[in-house]
Amino acid sequence: MIRFKRGNVSTQVRQWKFPDGCVGVDLQVGSERVDMVTPMISVSVVFGDEGFTINDDLMALAMTVDALKRHFPMAQFMLELPYIPYARQDRAVNAGEPNSLKVIGKMINGMGFSIVHSLDPHSTVADAAIDNLFTANQHDIFGNVHPNWSHIHIVAPDAGATKKCEEFAKAVGAAGVITCAKERDKKTGQVIGMKVLDEVPGDSHLFVLDDICDGGRTFIEVAKALDTAVDGGVWHLELAVTHGLFTKGVDVVGKYFDTIYTTDSFNSVRNNAIVKTLKVS
Repeated sequence: MIRFKRGNVSTQVRQWKFPDGCVGVDLQVGSERVDMVTPMISVSVVFGDEGFTINDDLMALAMTVDALKRHFPMAQFMLELPYIPYARQDRAVNAGEPNSLKVIGKMINGMGFSIVHSLDPHSTVADAAIDNLFTANQHDIFGNVHPNWSHIHIVAPDAGATKKCEEFAKAVGAAGVITCAKERDKKTGQVIGMKVLDEVPGDSHLFVLDDICDGGRTFIEVAKALDTAVDGGVWHLELAVTHGLFTKGVDVVGKYFDTIYTTDSFNSVRNNAIVKTLKVS
């Protein structure tokens, strides 16, 4: 879904697909263009609308900006992009592969935004790929879900998340950080299990923290590994993911956790009472 806001007026862009798959947009504004200095126009995009793919929305975003610049030629533009697509491929590891984040960065940069706001990008090099990028971190998003963190251990689901979890734990005054490591099938590379690298205290309140939940396999394996690491099982287990895609359904992951915290950065089905969605987009 794409919206633009001028002053206090917010308008949803009408979006559709032609029979050949091309995307169309309509700003739903008057016929006369506005040839005067206007407040900065904010354009927001939340992916996940039924019937439209991320690629559909990216093309619709580009066409929306083009139409806005034609209608408001004196305006500057800000982009609200809570979830940065393609950020999980931020380098070309093997011959013949693209740097997908760099490709998307060039596309967004070409639209000419004065400011781009995002939430907790997956890649640490997102600000190098996207001009004028400002981001909210995990502490900004989840730091207030508990009034007191001194009895809660933060869990990093893999080594790559450890640094961010340590920063979060320090910021909120958590009891400590527990790191897990993925066990993969050497032939296929698929995750087949999880190993807990640190001691898990008994009667634990654990807070698993990461940026994206796609299908949820990683977090299922983390929950299983943590449960077996404590005699009698974990006392309270929570999951916090900035971007809840839940592409295999939230219930697949939900049955392993007492609470799941996420944001409205991605429009996914969350019909489960344990899911608490923080409105930030």
